[in-house]
Amino acid sequence: MDNWIIENDNLVALNDLLPEYEGKIDLMPIDPPYNTKIDYIGYKDSNFANGWCAFIQPRLEIAYKLLSEKGVMFICIDENELVNLLGICGSIFGVENVSIFTWKKTNEHYDKNRVEKPLENGVRRTNEFIVACFKNREKSNLNPVLQPVWNGSKYIDVVKPL
Repeated sequence: MDNWIIENDNLVALNDLLPEYEGKIDLMPIDPPYNTKIDYIGYKDSNFANGWCAFIQPRLEIAYKLLSEKGVMFICIDENELVNLLGICGSIFGVENVSIFTWKKTNEHYDKNRVEKPLENGVRRTNEFIVACFKNREKSNLNPVLQPVWNGSKYIDVVKPL
């Protein structure tokens, strides 16, 4: 199969993929709504009639079925729904198959045009989180994740363990 990018309501797309691709997908990166009340990105990411958890859980349950035995899903999230996401992922994947690592969300070199949400009590959030959900951690084999970091004179890659 070639690589695909599918643009659709993600619940519909996941359901459409299930009959043919159940248990066949090795890597699934997702960037769900952060539930932050920001609407500059073209849609309101906090418009969930039944709550964020009710929105995300059925999508993750289908995604779990799509992953192969060595498959892994990477979910980008910020502090707004991190705890809820970890609880849902732990119940679907098993807590032993869920890892979290921080990711510096602002990089002066790459994010010159970034629009930030308002400061919270004068504090700027500088990290986001990536939740890695393994179908079966023991069967997965991943290369290290690198993040560029400014060391004062140049950017160097820093290994982020999973």
